[in-house]
Amino acid sequence: MKSSLIGLVIIGAAAAAVSFKPQATKEDAQAAMERATRYAASNGNEALVKSLQKANSPLHAGATRVLVLDMAGNVVADPTQPQRVGRNVLDLKDTHGNYLFVDALQVANASGEGWVYYKTRSPMTRAERREAALVKRQGDVVLLATLND
Repeated sequence: MKSSLIGLVIIGAAAAAVSFKPQATKEDAQAAMERATRYAASNGNEALVKSLQKANSPLHAGATRVLVLDMAGNVVADPTQPQRVGRNVLDLKDTHGNYLFVDALQVANASGEGWVYYKTRSPMTRAERREAALVKRQGDVVLLATLND
């Protein structure tokens, strides 16, 4: 009985460790966007891009990341997928066939700031998940502070 209980505790702890992922909130995304826009206002968009590309950037915090696109839909900075820098992403669709970044550019052009929502698949479990991004136009670029549910 004792060894069964120990085995159950170990399996439970392992399952908890595998299923844990930090959850970003809208407040986290807003705070990340505030840090990024404040940094850009003080140092310029070029310095912002360089800082975002560094793994140890003070602009990274928690589960929220900030992407930078130019107005044509080309990735200027992507801290988690740096291989996408320079790539046009307007053709990327979510799991429901909606364009991921077209809406973001429309929001940036229309109102300067707002939220966009889309569905993706978890890279770990392949389960569909809802994601959101706070979008803000910053001069000639668009910042996206992303989070997932």
